[in-house]
Amino acid sequence: MKLLFVLTLLSQMSFAQDCKYSLEENKTKLTWTAFKTPLKVGVSGSFDKLGVNKNVTGSSLSEMLENTTFNIETASVNSGDKVRDGKLNQFFFAPLSKNFKGKILSYKRKVLEVEINIAGQKMILPLKVTQTPDQVHAKGTLDILDISEGSKHLASINKACETLHEGKTWNDVELELKLNYLKSCK
Repeated sequence: MKLLFVLTLLSQMSFAQDCKYSLEENKTKLTWTAFKTPLKVGVSGSFDKLGVNKNVTGSSLSEMLENTTFNIETASVNSGDKVRDGKLNQFFFAPLSKNFKGKILSYKRKVLEVEINIAGQKMILPLKVTQTPDQVHAKGTLDILDISEGSKHLASINKACETLHEGKTWNDVELELKLNYLKSCK
């Protein structure tokens, strides 16, 4: 019986693959959905300038992800409406911070822990992951009120858009991070 176990283990080891995971940084995308009006109507957008560190690799998916950092240029906000983008920049992002920095801390049990640095304040966001053979898709929520002076910036955008928002801008923002990767095994 022991011999059979050893032979099985050895045969599995001979078929073990040496794999390399590499991030396709030009296909990484961060999108957001903010909410307005008492009916909580969603408004979605992204950032056109999401700088992801180059040549991110790892011997496992977790290792590759945990080597990933990014820089979000907040002025590159893109909601598909130039007037809205101008207001977001003027009344929310510019007074808050010109860029947000982030890094992935861990990937365990289908949860990506992402550290985001906004205006010198570090926050850790847990993002729930769904995975395909070539993409990690992580979703979670950022509460603007968790940011230092977040209520001040939320009030500013609410006032600037009071009529369009019917007096209500919500403090929760849904985030989606899509990270495409390549896997090659020997």
